[in-house]
Amino acid sequence: MPHSSSNPPHASVQSTQIVQTDLRRLFEDETGMDFSGARQARLMHAIDRVLARRRPQVSWEAFALLAPERPRLLEEVTAELTVGESFFMRNEGHMQALSNRVLPALIEENADKQTLRMWSCGCAAGEEPYSLAILVDQLLEGDPAWNVSILGTDLNPAFLQKASTGLYRPWSFRQTTICQDARYFIPEKQAFRVQPRIQRSVRFNYLNLVKDVYPSPLNGTLGLDLILFRNVAIYFKPEVTAEILARLRMALRPGGWLLLGETEVSNAATDGFEVHRLPQATFFRKPMDAAVEVSPIGAPLRVRVAGAPGRSGSSDLPEWYHTPEWCELPFAAQSEPETATKPAVPVQSNVPLPAVNGSLQKVRELLSVADLQGAQRALGDCLRREPLLIEAHLLQAGLAEDQGHLDIAEQAYRRALYLDRNHALTHFHLAMIQQKQGQQAESDRSLGIAMKLMDGRDPAELVEYGDGVCYGRLRELALLLQGASA
Repeated sequence: MPHSSSNPPHASVQSTQIVQTDLRRLFEDETGMDFSGARQARLMHAIDRVLARRRPQVSWEAFALLAPERPRLLEEVTAELTVGESFFMRNEGHMQALSNRVLPALIEENADKQTLRMWSCGCAAGEEPYSLAILVDQLLEGDPAWNVSILGTDLNPAFLQKASTGLYRPWSFRQTTICQDARYFIPEKQAFRVQPRIQRSVRFNYLNLVKDVYPSPLNGTLGLDLILFRNVAIYFKPEVTAEILARLRMALRPGGWLLLGETEVSNAATDGFEVHRLPQATFFRKPMDAAVEVSPIGAPLRVRVAGAPGRSGSSDLPEWYHTPEWCELPFAAQSEPETATKPAVPVQSNVPLPAVNGSLQKVRELLSVADLQGAQRALGDCLRREPLLIEAHLLQAGLAEDQGHLDIAEQAYRRALYLDRNHALTHFHLAMIQQKQGQQAESDRSLGIAMKLMDGRDPAELVEYGDGVCYGRLRELALLLQGASA
């Protein structure tokens, strides 16, 4: 039986306190949340609930020994600690400010290129990004000439799975009647399904704001017009929130907007933003004359974490880096990958990330100012000059997925794997693409190849062309994807 946080059997009070302290530090490092004081008891209760669902059940002490399962357990506990409850058009004042002021301004500014790119951080089950898609559609009057891309991210795979179905019960509409609008919803038994036209403009991906790399063109978090970061910072330590907000500012294009939750506005460190106090909401805007903020390669959040397994001490960088949201197999996918991969070479956290091709750096700079068409042209020119440049094919895949073209993204990943069929990250992202397209058997196979290629790699070693992800974090993400398909 799992140990109760109040009276765990077979453990002294002192040993229990040590275990609790270790678990608290683990979760603070993994999530950036604050579990000091009374919050520690809440964490222990959440761990109890998750471990009680395991068959066979395990104890707190065994938790740290479940290396293959621990990433999944960490995410399950985090899900217990966060509120997944949301609803459409939440916070009427925010919706009015978006509809009356911010979105019309963005539409006017982007009228020449007819593109809008937005991000809902901590999207839960998807009500927020779909609400945003509906507001935009109402303002554009359904104009098909516009390319609207809305990214919803969360660290709860169960929430993301529900969001991807686009099916909601009446409780999700408790403060709006939008479900009765046939332009946006289809009645289905006792629920309502998002119209496919609207659903195509929204995509959902896993992203941990503390452990994963952003902004990055590979996961669609660069050059954004609008970011919604509502009721998420309440979970984090102030210093972690400050780091996240600095990252979100970099993710916005010059003139891009950020919206926080009502309770977070007064406490957030919003250096580098213009404050716009509208009647219904307070927004933060990146100055139009802001310098281009794009590093050669993405980097993880700089918060303290425990040393990786096999290493001592701690680093100023997170233990793992992030892998973007791509996937799958090479052209010659019928054959198994070579098992003799490059030998694992320990890489210290202070080793500089590899340089990016100059043409690709130009692509990143164009994306950072939301010049999507210019970025695509520059990328096309780069590929015509250097067709064997793997990074260019990966970036092409990321851009295609960002626009909802999963078939084009898959082709680009296959071209990358044709050039290097032993690239675990590309197999992983191809697995994600296949899963999104309902190709579960192919996805499982791609994921299996990725896992095989990661065997024996040092967790701290950076993945080549990975935009800052290391093998430790990639393995964690692969285990989570594996669990989602189980």
